[in-house]
Amino acid sequence: MEAIARVVADHPDAIGAQPILDVVVASALRAVPGARSASTLLLDRRRHAVGVSASDPATAGLDQAQVTLGEGPAVEAATGSTITSENDLPHSTRWLRWAALAVGTGHLTVMSLPIRTRRVRGAVTLYGADSFA
Repeated sequence: MEAIARVVADHPDAIGAQPILDVVVASALRAVPGARSASTLLLDRRRHAVGVSASDPATAGLDQAQVTLGEGPAVEAATGSTITSENDLPHSTRWLRWAALAVGTGHLTVMSLPIRTRRVRGAVTLYGADSFA
């Protein structure tokens, strides 16, 4: 994660970082068994999205929904400093509005890892289709 943060720091506007974000998403999918989809979300200090990459359109929509709703694992990880996860989204009491959207797209588990630089905060998020509760 530190290597990703250093690369993103070299491209604080996130535009130059787009190919890097795409590689992070592809690498995360290959590296994590059971991951169905993945995304990266970068936020500025006002919590506006300044960079998004996702393995598919539904996952990109979930990241955008987090920014709009102000809730969800990537927003929580990006604005905090810890890994955020939920193993049973259909029965979760966290992020109620966002979780309903995620379940509607077939995502039942989620884990977001924070990315932090001086200018940008973000998260790498992995989604699964199996509930582990």
